[in-house]
Parts: sequence; structure tokens; C-alpha cells
Amino acid sequence: MMVDTIPLILYPKGKLLLKEGRICNHAYYIETGQLRAYYCKNGKQININFYFEGDLATNLKSYLSALPSEYNICTIEPTIARVFEKNQFFTWYRESDNDESQAHQLLQSLLMKQQEHSNLFKLYNPTERYHYIAKHNPMLLQRIPLTQVCSYLGISRETISRIRRKDSRLF
Repeated sequence: MMVDTIPLILYPKGKLLLKEGRICNHAYYIETGQLRAYYCKNGKQININFYFEGDLATNLKSYLSALPSEYNICTIEPTIARVFEKNQFFTWYRESDNDESQAHQLLQSLLMKQQEHSNLFKLYNPTERYHYIAKHNPMLLQRIPLTQVCSYLGISRETISRIRRKDSRLF
């Protein structure tokens, strides 16, 4: 099986693909567009991941264990995605004949993105988190609204403004 054999679906901007508290039964391979994963706490949306073209988006824990999702996944803009039904992705993964296969690469990328976000908070202060993203994932700063980036980094808009002002004085 190849990704190209999975049907394409067009989703409008703002479409909720996974709702917190529901079991994740799909994985989304993004052809065009953007998704975000977030949870709600005290009435605020807190971003935990963004997915772009070529990414696989899912709640892996819920997808594998059939436990309810702790977070939501929705489209940020109109998105065309290939939608893997429950276990379809892992059937493809198991059938892949080597570690260099597209299925293996997509799963590795998903796991690395999750680890990267977790490490941002374990290893870096707010200024270092911003600089890390600017260096290693500049697409976030280019394509995601600043308010959403602030939520992802756990930084207020004022803090990001101070960081940017300080950076501009260095050049």
C-alpha cells in the first residue's frame, strides 16, 4: 500500500477532526493546509502541535489504545488530507519492507515532533524556546499567527515582543 492509494478529503478552515474526550480513529496525512492540536484549560486554548504539508497528524496514544483523546485537532486553513481509518496506517506500517519506508518516516517524524515540544519546556527558558523555534522550525513563525505561537511556546505576547525587540538591537 502507498499513501497515494488513500482517498483525499477536503476540510474547511476550522473543522474539528478530533474532539477531546473522543477516541481517535483516524490519522491524517496532510497534502495541503495546516492542522493544530490543542487542549482547553480554564477557558483558554493551549496549542501542543502544528502539522503542515507532508506531516502525519493523529493522537497516537488514543489511536493505539482506544482511550479518549486529551486534546483536539482542527484545521487552521482549508486542508486536503489523506485519511487513514483505524489501524489502516499500522497495517501499512507493518507491511513496509524496511525502516526507510514512507510509513516508518511518517511515524518517526510524528514522534520526534512530540518529543521536541516536550523538550522545549524541560530544557529551555522562554527566550531559548523562541530562539529554538526560530532556528529549527521557522515555518511556525512564518505561517502560524503570533497568538497561536505564543500559546505553543507558553509565552505571552508581551514576552515575545520583548525577545524580538532585544534581538533587533543585536543586529
